[in-house]
Amino acid sequence: VSGTGTLYTERGSLPAGYYEKFFSSAGGTVEFGGNTDYSVLSQISQVNNLTFSGTGNRELPNLHLTILGNLLFSDSGTSSPDVINEFDQTATVDGNITFNAGTFDAGLGADAVVEFAGTSAQNILGTNSFTGTNAFNHLTMNNSSGLTLSRSVDINYNLNFTSGIIHTTTTNVLTLENTNETVVTGAGSGNYVDGPLNKNILSGGTFLFPTGNNTRYGYVILDNVSQSDYWQAEYYNHNPLNDGYDPANFLAPIKVVSENEFWRINGPASSSSYVELRWDASSGVSSDATERNDLRVAEWISANSRWEASHSTATASGTASEGTVTTNPTEPVLDADHIFTLTSQLLTTNTWEGDVSTAWNDGGNWSSGSVPTGSSD
Repeated sequence: VSGTGTLYTERGSLPAGYYEKFFSSAGGTVEFGGNTDYSVLSQISQVNNLTFSGTGNRELPNLHLTILGNLLFSDSGTSSPDVINEFDQTATVDGNITFNAGTFDAGLGADAVVEFAGTSAQNILGTNSFTGTNAFNHLTMNNSSGLTLSRSVDINYNLNFTSGIIHTTTTNVLTLENTNETVVTGAGSGNYVDGPLNKNILSGGTFLFPTGNNTRYGYVILDNVSQSDYWQAEYYNHNPLNDGYDPANFLAPIKVVSENEFWRINGPASSSSYVELRWDASSGVSSDATERNDLRVAEWISANSRWEASHSTATASGTASEGTVTTNPTEPVLDADHIFTLTSQLLTTNTWEGDVSTAWNDGGNWSSGSVPTGSSD
């Protein structure tokens, strides 16, 4: 059997034949339709495109299934298929997933994983969402070209990064339902969520949000949160002025505000938390450890149209190229959107020396060891 068309069936077993070419990445689509319950692909571990249509249960096989193309939950006609990971196995998808109708039971346990492993950019599409009872169990991100959510997605347990960036928006949000503080593994440079990320955090708990934006990893940590609920964080790799938060407007003792990044935090009503911001080699932090002690977390106060230091004291630790600064004590009232960035109570001098090259963005060419930003003069 070969070709790029659709092989339609209303039962789990396929007609006798040799399907290697048809199930290859250059092949076609197998569609399981009809109005009865049945298992599919019992001895087949790889297909190209896979479509579920009709009504009734479609039970996935007791093996690791690889879908080289696209996965479609069809809404054709009166279709409403119920796809069940009956044996709690892994499904690897190299193309897009379109969820237009029906339900999805992701299964339970360590092997009940949906893995995105394509070589070109992937998408989660459709009119339905993988949320609530349709949520993924575990999700593995294994595509350096990225995954874009065009619908919201919930993950009941773990989010595992091997490679790649998950792109979300304010209307298509990724939510981590598990209250465990270590539900995310493998996050870092090139492996993060670009856009809003929700996390269910227990009262007194801590979570590192693996956020980033526009090729830059910008995580933020919430510690000792005051309420058990959903918290949201997002990182922005650009000048706060672009979004109306002018770094030139600030209240003493602030001397300078970052001009190249900021964070947004949204928590439950009347909530509080320690807010810990990271800096990197592009943040313009001083190479002098004593000067780094003057770093603070600043919040944009809309009522005053200016940046104000969250607290007169803070805890900063790290080097010129990486570290964190934490509010001390906790940051009160984090309901609704709160905007934070790095600030300093000291304006340092940073002189061009050109010892390494002629490149402006090479920290080795500057007296402080880092590229000047709004924190240097």
